[in-house]
Amino acid sequence: LICASHGELGANASDTGRPLQDVRAAELTDAAAILRISTVWLLNLPDGSLRWTGHSALCASITAAVRRFEPDVVLTFGEDGLYWHPDHIGVYEHTVLALASLGASAPPLYGVTIPEGAMRGLQDAARQRGWRRSGGPDSSSLCGWARTRSAFH
Repeated sequence: LICASHGELGANASDTGRPLQDVRAAELTDAAAILRISTVWLLNLPDGSLRWTGHSALCASITAAVRRFEPDVVLTFGEDGLYWHPDHIGVYEHTVLALASLGASAPPLYGVTIPEGAMRGLQDAARQRGWRRSGGPDSSSLCGWARTRSAFH
């Protein structure tokens, strides 16, 4: 599992008093353990600018991981960044470039998708549980961020 940034610019839903990047790193490690992912590469690229900076470092890390682990497939965000998140779109773009550099030896690439309309259900369920979005657009503008995409290889 490669994670490009520590997510330090994101909303902090934690009340631990710990820096957000530490909370996010611990969450990633815990999730990987639950999923039985043995290797996590948490890169230190700048959160919020993955589309515009860190190209060579991110591409090099992805290429190195593919060469080292020889995966059957690579799974990343779709070209819409799952819900139009600029960093997620950047990860998709850099993953496509990294795999293209491997030529015919590159494994198939698949993008994570959310079915049309599912984001509304997620928002409603979160609201019912007392979660609130801090800052950013109001909930009505979040509809339509998720687009149904098929695998692209």
